[in-house]
Amino acid sequence: MMHYPGMVSCDSETCYYSKLPAFYFNELPKKAMKGVKNPGALYQFMANKHQITVGKAPMSVEREEGYPLLGREKEIEVYSSVLKGFLEARAAGHKNYNNVLIYEGPIGYGKSRLLAEVVYRTAKDGVRVISFELAKTDIKQSNYALQTLLAIVMSVQNCKSYAERERVLLSKILDSKMRQNLCLLNDILLVKFPVSKDVSLMDSQTKNKKMRNYFLELFCKFAEEEPCVYVLDQAHFVDQASWAFLLEACKRASVLLCMALLPHTSQSGSFPELSRIIKDPRTLYLNLPGLEPPVIAQLACQILGVVRIPSEVELFLVERSHGVPYYCEELLKSLYLGNLIVMEEVEEEDEAKDIDILFPEPTLVVHCSKPSQVWQEEDARAGALGPPKASMLKSRKITALDHFVDRALVCFVGEAAKFHEVPIPLTLKGMALAHLDHLQPADQMVVKCAAIIGHTITTQMLINILPESENHDKLNLSLTSLFKSGTFECGSKPKQFTQQLTKESECWGALNCYCVQDSQEDIREEVSGKASVDGVWRCRVMRFCTALVKETAYELWLKEQKREIHQKCASYLLKQAHRCRDCGIAEFIFGHKAAIGNNLIEIHPSLLNIQESGEALFLGQSTLGLPKETIQLNQVSPLHPNSSEEDEFLLKLDSRVDEYKTTVDRSRKCRCAQVMECVLCPMVRHCTGVGDVPKTFYYLLETAAASAFLSNNLKALSYLNEAKIILDNLKVGKPAFETADPKVKVKINNFERACVFRLRGEVLYNTGQMEEAESMFASALRLLNRRLPTNRVAVSLKYVCEKMKSLCCRSKNFDNPGEKKLAFLHEQVCCLSYMWQIGCMRRAPKDMLNASLAITMEMNSAQRTAEENKIIFSCIDYLQYCQLSGLDDQCKSYERMLCGNFVELSDCMEGLTLTSYFIRTLSIVKLCSGALHDSIQYGLRAEKISKLTNRRVPDMLVIAVLHTPLLLTQRYEECVQLMQSLEYQGNRTRISTAKGWFYVGCFDFLLYSGFAFRPFEECYTFVEESQSDPNLVADKSLMMNLYSALALWYARLCEWEKACFFYTKACGVTQQAPSSIHSINGVVMFLECHVLLFRKALVEHNQHIKAIYQSTQKHFTEFNRKYSTNKMYAPRVLHLRAYMYLLAGHEALATAILNKAVMLCQQHGNKLEESWIAQNQISWFGVFRQSTSDWFASTLTMPSWEEAKGMDPEELTHTRYTLMGVGSEIWADNSSLYLAPKAEDTQLLKGQG
Repeated sequence: MMHYPGMVSCDSETCYYSKLPAFYFNELPKKAMKGVKNPGALYQFMANKHQITVGKAPMSVEREEGYPLLGREKEIEVYSSVLKGFLEARAAGHKNYNNVLIYEGPIGYGKSRLLAEVVYRTAKDGVRVISFELAKTDIKQSNYALQTLLAIVMSVQNCKSYAERERVLLSKILDSKMRQNLCLLNDILLVKFPVSKDVSLMDSQTKNKKMRNYFLELFCKFAEEEPCVYVLDQAHFVDQASWAFLLEACKRASVLLCMALLPHTSQSGSFPELSRIIKDPRTLYLNLPGLEPPVIAQLACQILGVVRIPSEVELFLVERSHGVPYYCEELLKSLYLGNLIVMEEVEEEDEAKDIDILFPEPTLVVHCSKPSQVWQEEDARAGALGPPKASMLKSRKITALDHFVDRALVCFVGEAAKFHEVPIPLTLKGMALAHLDHLQPADQMVVKCAAIIGHTITTQMLINILPESENHDKLNLSLTSLFKSGTFECGSKPKQFTQQLTKESECWGALNCYCVQDSQEDIREEVSGKASVDGVWRCRVMRFCTALVKETAYELWLKEQKREIHQKCASYLLKQAHRCRDCGIAEFIFGHKAAIGNNLIEIHPSLLNIQESGEALFLGQSTLGLPKETIQLNQVSPLHPNSSEEDEFLLKLDSRVDEYKTTVDRSRKCRCAQVMECVLCPMVRHCTGVGDVPKTFYYLLETAAASAFLSNNLKALSYLNEAKIILDNLKVGKPAFETADPKVKVKINNFERACVFRLRGEVLYNTGQMEEAESMFASALRLLNRRLPTNRVAVSLKYVCEKMKSLCCRSKNFDNPGEKKLAFLHEQVCCLSYMWQIGCMRRAPKDMLNASLAITMEMNSAQRTAEENKIIFSCIDYLQYCQLSGLDDQCKSYERMLCGNFVELSDCMEGLTLTSYFIRTLSIVKLCSGALHDSIQYGLRAEKISKLTNRRVPDMLVIAVLHTPLLLTQRYEECVQLMQSLEYQGNRTRISTAKGWFYVGCFDFLLYSGFAFRPFEECYTFVEESQSDPNLVADKSLMMNLYSALALWYARLCEWEKACFFYTKACGVTQQAPSSIHSINGVVMFLECHVLLFRKALVEHNQHIKAIYQSTQKHFTEFNRKYSTNKMYAPRVLHLRAYMYLLAGHEALATAILNKAVMLCQQHGNKLEESWIAQNQISWFGVFRQSTSDWFASTLTMPSWEEAKGMDPEELTHTRYTLMGVGSEIWADNSSLYLAPKAEDTQLLKGQG
């Protein structure tokens, strides 16, 4: 730089990303520069030759207070286990423990932050930690890592002169024999001890050996004195001589070594000692995976210092960061500096209208026992969740956000932001280009061609698009090299978390292949073989180890070259772009091709590859004509009430399920997930690269439908956003996307436009956003020529008209419509099915009329399809509609009719799916009617059938509902098993809402059963972390349950400040949550909160007691309006109403209502509520009294499930909460106050009289 002649200078960013120690740089004085207003800090690169240092290698990343490590809980848990084993083995005097723990991960995976957490936790446990970090230049200096390690062990790293180092060494080394050879430390620690006579007579080789033994002896001596953990970051920069020392030290000394490595560090063969350390049986080797999508959202909130991010930003980060924390950080920096995202202060939440009178200041707190240390720690964690006066986290990396410190922020999308046009940040592109530059030209060509294909590559497809000059031998050499360099890996490789490598392992499994070979078709275990055997490449499917390399290599092609190769890829994949054959339907959107015209999707035969067999990738399935299975009901008589009994139906159903299970287990394995990943997603990419708008739009919708089918809502929304961008561009006359020909006019027909709205509505419905979903379905129906009126009079007239059509349809036999019309009818039925459910959830008279119209229109559209399966589907919907509308007679009639018809269903996957839907609906209908035993019977069968249909989310929804009747009937063991199944599925499928419903069940156990299936702290932590997960926050029913549970927990403990916070949260969600079966549990808990707040007002002599009492009555009335047909919680609501009247001084009325609740409990089989009522009656009318402090003590001693499963349910009553009454002295102080009961409740008392 001209302003600093004669020296190498750089800016602060270059200094930071060089990853060199701080003493390599010296800050330069500021100078005025022409054209640069504020250049920032500048540094001179000094190199270490300008400064003699010993042990100066501090870790560049330290643990930051307030910024917890995200997504690495398993890795930390493994380390904690290893540390515990080390300390126990040391105390017992043996070496039977893991003494080396290695974290392996590519650049940017967070290895340094993980080691910083290790250092912090180890020091917190009182164990000495020696940590240091190496740089790239250190690998060239022999014994540098050894020198650093010894300097820190001997505590001489901060000494400024050799004399000071000598004094420290003499104070540390007291053994006379060892002092005789202190001169051996002269070269390694830069001291000047006198050379002994023995050492002076040694030749060079003998002296080096003597030095090595002396260092080992010294190291072992200090290792014996106190336990010590050695943490080594950037261990791939350790020199060979130091590796030899570490190998011997691990064998001889009782130490624990924790280090981080880049992948494939030892494959060059330069470090045999490192390979021996890794293959040692006592070494534990962990591969760091990418972060899961929910963690990416939390990390983004941490980096930006915001409480939440929009779903568009989360989608962008999940797609582009590929789970790599550093990529996420750089992408966020790029978005922020490009004004694509903006930060705004959090607006004050709309508090409940009665919040001031419910929680007046100052609050008279009911005295209770002093909280334990556990609760004090939990109190500290509560601050992070965001109580009103809590300070917010600062941004972690983006320094431009520093002026927002201590202010609550929310991230919003900037105006005119187009995330699909955001380029790869230069910092990331530079890393990928450096990797590509190290490859051979032939390997670079293979990588570039693979980048066109996508993230997952099949060997056969790669061969088809490579230049003809690439023969099989050359390709085998290139792929072998790319596997060893960490560019490619086997696409079938499982996500292994830990591994212990043996001496027979080669290159740490770099050439391992997990693809199923022809001879292993029936083998389901994950068996690894060699990717290359005798010069023949055997791996069928590969993938990029780093997505950044793929994206960068893709940009190296010229535009026309890309188009040509994309055309080849699209031609190759065309025959395989369909659902797997076991699902029985060719497309994810029924009749998609027929609706838009088959000729728009076909590729001309001259462009097709010679590939006739259509290898079917790694799916092992034929790509020739798919057999289309349909439900054959022609032999069944027309739909009419069936006389078979319910027990007979259950027996026949069990028999058919067993038959299904035998058939499915033997031959059916749904592979739609692999089809979506390896065929549909690449087809979108290749059609876009070719510039073919109709095909691109077709495969965008198919991929979005596949994602929705597989319950990947984020991915579905991503593809739907791309489809919307295409529609918006075409609407204003712009090219659909960059590669599209602007001269070609394209029009997307109404069917596909309707599919965009329908799929978006489905995703919104699944995440609880009912208002937005309803708008989407209404727009789809307009495009499908099945418009729903909005005016109430028009709705009434339309309803009468549709009812008349329905009567005509019953006596009319419709001809089979054409394929195009059938596709439209299927979409209509799907949209109308959601519309009536949304109407029933709102329960207002206008909404119920809309629901009646929608269900009638659905049944009419189903009749016009002339397909028995659609007719049955609409009848199942009508069954549930009748239950929700209180039409009990019609509900029973349709139930009998459907039971008769389902016994005759044929054995096909579509029939199995329809059966699953029917049994699941029956379970919900029985639950809502209060028939808990019947609900369990059907629910367990629905869960069993759901496993056979490969649809995991319906299975999760079944479990989320089914746990309620099991809990109410006190079948705790079955309930716990069901919740464990839900937890397992949530972890396996990585669906965060499944995990959310699991913790809702855990709160139910804590609040009502008297035992802890999961500790409260764990449940609280989940709610705390859920704030930054858009998927969880969007599900209003789920958040209603979680917030209400926490509000109730703290209200029972009389911790009103925390209760106020979660009460306010629950109030906000209540207005948005649908009145569905998934919300009712949270609403009932919220009701109990209101009653406890009424009691609080009485105890504190609140001047607004009457207003609070009337507000509580109003909430009961509102509950009855919304859930009048849902009777499963009727006993509990009566129980809480009786408690309210007991507090209000109406003891006789409370007794009458309690008697009615007990009667309902006995009718329903609700043992839990009956037991709780009996427990509370003893407290209200007997001698037992439970205080707040008593229950607080009970929460600390609440048994775990392991302890409770052998106990009788009645034994758990002592740890179950008791609703506390108020003493007569309370009413003595409020003698002039009269709280009138509701008129309908007093009628109950008169009736009993």
